[in-house]
Amino acid sequence: MGFSIWPSIIGKNRQGKLNNINVLKETLITVGYNPGEVDFMIKSSSNGKKLPKLDDKELHELEASLEAQLRMARQCLELVREAN
Repeated sequence: MGFSIWPSIIGKNRQGKLNNINVLKETLITVGYNPGEVDFMIKSSSNGKKLPKLDDKELHELEASLEAQLRMARQCLELVREAN
């Protein structure tokens, strides 16, 4: 999703983003993060705001941050698997 279309998507996918953030949270826990660690990631990325209080841009940034963290975690797990 490029920034050139950003204004056209604001507000359209808010509930989808909230749902995806919750799925990302659960997936990060499943791959091995402690629930408290994931909560800390969310709190840090959202400047301490609760999810419903985030605006659309903040939700987008939080979602992107969690997606990046999950990609990194999966890459690390793959490296461990390859080494064994």
